[in-house]
Amino acid sequence: MAVKIIIDLPMNLKADRALLITFPYDAKIVNVMRGFERKFWHPQKKMWELPFNCLETLKQQLSLIKVDFDIFDQLTIVGYNEADKEKLKDCGVQHEYKTQPRQHQIEGFNYGMNSQKWLLADDQGLGKTFQTLNIALAKRNQSWFKHCLIVVGVNNLKLNWYHEIEKHTNEIPYILGQRVLKRGPNKGKLAFKDSKEKLEDLNSDIDNFFLIINVEALRNTEISERLKYMCKTGEIGMVIADEIHKCKDPNSQQGKGFQKLLSKERIAVSGTPLMNSIEDLYIILKWLDYETHTFTQFKNHYCVYGGFGDHSIIAYKNKKEIIQKLNQCMLRRKKEEVTDLPEKNLIPIYLDMSKEEWKLYDEVRTALREQIDKIKLSPNPLAQLIRLRQVTGLSSLLSSKATQTSKLDMMIKIIDDCVKNEEKVVIFSEFSQIIEEAFKRCKKYNPVKITGDVKLTERDLAVQKFQETENCKVILGTRQAMGTGITLTAGNNVIFLDEPWNEANKNQAMDRCHRIGTTKIVNVYTLMCQDTIDEVVNEIVMKKGELSKYFIDGQTTNRQFVNELLIRVLGED
Repeated sequence: MAVKIIIDLPMNLKADRALLITFPYDAKIVNVMRGFERKFWHPQKKMWELPFNCLETLKQQLSLIKVDFDIFDQLTIVGYNEADKEKLKDCGVQHEYKTQPRQHQIEGFNYGMNSQKWLLADDQGLGKTFQTLNIALAKRNQSWFKHCLIVVGVNNLKLNWYHEIEKHTNEIPYILGQRVLKRGPNKGKLAFKDSKEKLEDLNSDIDNFFLIINVEALRNTEISERLKYMCKTGEIGMVIADEIHKCKDPNSQQGKGFQKLLSKERIAVSGTPLMNSIEDLYIILKWLDYETHTFTQFKNHYCVYGGFGDHSIIAYKNKKEIIQKLNQCMLRRKKEEVTDLPEKNLIPIYLDMSKEEWKLYDEVRTALREQIDKIKLSPNPLAQLIRLRQVTGLSSLLSSKATQTSKLDMMIKIIDDCVKNEEKVVIFSEFSQIIEEAFKRCKKYNPVKITGDVKLTERDLAVQKFQETENCKVILGTRQAMGTGITLTAGNNVIFLDEPWNEANKNQAMDRCHRIGTTKIVNVYTLMCQDTIDEVVNEIVMKKGELSKYFIDGQTTNRQFVNELLIRVLGED
């Protein structure tokens, strides 16, 4: 078997680039590795690391002992071709818009009318919902079908689509399983029921053109089979899959259910289709009929395996080939290319923790350092570091004696300044406990909040209150619950009390404010405690985002992220 040489970010050596080398044990190759002055052996990954400038010497040494090698460059930028210009041209369809489109949305409409199965991957905030709704209506007028099914990858987006349909079309949307409450304090309001009611709806004669369902409902075989039949017969003539990147695993129950929705017209929608790895693209390309292989065949073709037993994905190959596939079916525009939105002002704020906070932080870090080998072997090593992040956010989560919190103190100062300028504030955290405490401290600003514990209808009311009520100055939420699908353009100040591990998730969250409808510069404050895990995460996330622009938004594997994080935060023997 050939030696695998991966050109990537360094994991241990101090250099701009490194060679990460794996191979089945061979004494001759090991001796070659040991002959280099600067080297590092990663025992858990069974991987050698050399500086990039050793590449030519390494190739010569391997050739001398007659060993084959393959080189995989993970840092090479692979560019996109422009979207098919022919599809962007006027499709000749006379369509009456209810709300005024922008030029890029008209071009997106043309692209959709000239396509049948495709991926709309515009940046967050460019009006993907608007484009798909108008395409669905125009397609119905061209070739009549009874329903357009909208599958939302995030459950709390159902109401967002409901209101967008009311706003941009003359249709009355229907959320499968919706029922009007007939008694109690919420009498007359919508409630959303379970699989039984969804099945009842599908088996009844609903006339509404737009039907909305969450992807989790497709785990129910009866529901997925019924929808499969409706797609096959043409009753459902189009399926719009929103936030399709959330449906990653094609072998999961919901993944299998989703792949049954083979309507004549299919639009996959996502501003971030590749969140962490090339494998995320499989279900998109498979559903759109641009991929014919099994998931295993797909991974074998595009992924490089290494590490112990060759079970871990350590790199990617054939990148140009998958880019070509994406170019055939994807329309993607960046904000800076098509709009004149106000700029985003990124403001990092570094805070000094109190002695009390530092004492607790050091205690937690010491305990974690003693378990570093176990953490490295953990299926999710990042989760093991949560306690450190919680200390910098709200130390009382780990100690009932703790009373001080530098971040929430700074949060209040920022809010005060914004409110004095008659501006509103959007606040994110990864942790619901931190949001709950922050919410208590914001009472005087008439705040609203959105976390996983807030019911769907209440989330919708919270967004409306923030957007429309003058004295509601602050909205707080967990990034998982509030970071996708909703519009918060009433706020032009965003505070991250802590950051997600993934840069795409952070961009997606801040784009709740920075989207069409924004009129002011959006200030994004990232609060970090100096010399702690906060600073390290921010540095790595930002560096990761700047690596390259191959695939969708320049994501690389998480391996470098995890290893550098552990070394920087806990140290390594």
